[in-house]
Amino acid sequence: MSIGLEGQNLIFLISQPRAGSTMSQRILGSHPQIHTLSEPWIMLPALYPLPFENCKVESNVEYNMDLAKIAWQTFFQQLPDQEAVYYQGLRSMYSYIYNSALNTTVKSYFLDKTPRYYYIIPDLYRTFPQSHFIILLRNPLAVLCSIITTWVNSQWSNLDRNRFDITKAPNFLLEGIKKLGNRCVVIHYEKIVIDPENEFRKICQSMGLKFFPEMIEYGTNNLTKWRFGDKKLVDQKTRPDPQNLNKWTLSLKNPQIWQAANDYLELLGHETVYQMGYSYRELRKTLDSNRPQELDSVSISRVEWLQRKPDQHQEAPQTSLGYTAMAKKNEREGKLEEAAIAYRRAIELNPNSAWSYHSLGMVLAKQHKWNEAIAANQQAIKLNPNSASFYYYLAESLVPKGNLEEAIKHYKKASELNPDFPLFQRKLAEIIKLHQEVSERPTSK
Repeated sequence: MSIGLEGQNLIFLISQPRAGSTMSQRILGSHPQIHTLSEPWIMLPALYPLPFENCKVESNVEYNMDLAKIAWQTFFQQLPDQEAVYYQGLRSMYSYIYNSALNTTVKSYFLDKTPRYYYIIPDLYRTFPQSHFIILLRNPLAVLCSIITTWVNSQWSNLDRNRFDITKAPNFLLEGIKKLGNRCVVIHYEKIVIDPENEFRKICQSMGLKFFPEMIEYGTNNLTKWRFGDKKLVDQKTRPDPQNLNKWTLSLKNPQIWQAANDYLELLGHETVYQMGYSYRELRKTLDSNRPQELDSVSISRVEWLQRKPDQHQEAPQTSLGYTAMAKKNEREGKLEEAAIAYRRAIELNPNSAWSYHSLGMVLAKQHKWNEAIAANQQAIKLNPNSASFYYYLAESLVPKGNLEEAIKHYKKASELNPDFPLFQRKLAEIIKLHQEVSERPTSK
């Protein structure tokens, strides 16, 4: 079997750099039917600087790319099939090149692992519509920390070389996943290191190939060393190592790296992180728990292009979680009206979220809008009657309205659901005492 003109038997593995692509390539290259070589990059010069109308990126070259674009468009507009001719020519040329590499073996598939193909996924798909695409994602903060510790160290100006790998790649990859549909398999680094057999079985099945468990032991398969890719850690290991999962957090001890990671998380925003398959809240928690004390006493030179600009335009969230993140940000900034609006929008998109109602109730309580806060917390309890916090905050909203008996009932329920939380017991005792004092007061005639 050989590479077809439309990409049959051709595999593309695309990711951010430092996302685990070399390890994945090693494993796939250990399959008896898949051949692979060091990162080819060969499709980038053909597709990256395309001067057609829908071109996303341009290249500054000595021969003047602006003039080349005009000339190119003029030329192809005079051809019967216009730019389609170019893609047909690419298929003939590059299928021949890929076959030349494949024909040196007895294997049937060729794997081109080039992370920066994230720039050209739509045009790559147009050129080879029958090829197989594997999109590899990794926690973007881990990617950033790995880039810094591998290629930057203390020379922070070097980080500029990977600016687009950090800022553009995530959204290009997400757009590519939508474009490719069922032509691509999405895998995550974290799942690979924890359960590699299951992940690579899924990949093999998507291509109609048999999975061989011995593929996972890539270090025993005598693959040649490559010029590109991870030359250190991958060559030292024989299979994916779960201990590498959270190693990135060790670099957060460096205040400069922590600040960069913090800025990067804010730059990406909740929507992008969520679409990549990660929890913004968990990443935020990881950063907060690893915040170095020196951060308050040392001078940090922040990376300008990692910082979100105050007036930077943001698209409206598309999910309930996106609006929840927006609401929490507004709440932290003291913008309670805006927070309430965002929570209500989150509820519209997901009316079964008890926590959205609860959060809305807390924001309304901060504004002393007690009736609305009570209604929101009552709805939260209706959706989830087993949360002690919901009963507690409902009681907290009832007290200012003077509904002490009703408040006591809900404080008791919170204490029953979580008897080990002293705050609930203390507040219950306080309100019972207050209720007795109010009851014993003489009534005016």
